Formats: sequence, structure tokens, C-alpha cells
Amino acid sequence: MQAPLVTDFKKDILSQTKDWPYQIQQIEEKQDIITLTVNNIIVTLGKKKNISKQLEALQLIINQDKIKDRKTKKIDLRFNNPLITY
Repeated sequence: MQAPLVTDFKKDILSQTKDWPYQIQQIEEKQDIITLTVNNIIVTLGKKKNISKQLEALQLIINQDKIKDRKTKKIDLRFNNPLITY
């Protein structure tokens, strides 16, 4: 029997975002989710979804909101369509 794949989500996220212009203030890992605080925005990621794709979506949302001068409070990327709270 093969051992389950263990993923270090914090390390993975930090390595993928090292060149970001945004600051990650906090990473908290729970059973099925990861909560980040990025530029004072609370971001929820799903562990069962592709982390890279969720981080790409996060970047797009933050960039669009910056262009539109919106103050985002929360972004939930666990679903097919992100939930954004202003």
C-alpha cells in the first residue's frame, strides 16, 4: 500500500508567490482550506483544487480590482466562480 501524498501547502504557496508584488501577511492551514491574508484581503483556497490555478485567479482579481479602484475584503476561490466581498 502506497503512503498518501503529503503536500506542504505553505511552502508551495510561498514558492509560487515569491516574485509577487503583493505581500502575504499570513497563511493558515485548516482541514480542507487554506486561508491567506494578502494585502489585507482574506483569501480562501481549497486544498482539493489546483493551488497554482487558484493563485493565478487571485492575481487577476487583485489586479482588476486595483485598476477599478475597488477595496476587496474577502476572496473565496474554492468554487468555480470566485466569491468576492467588497
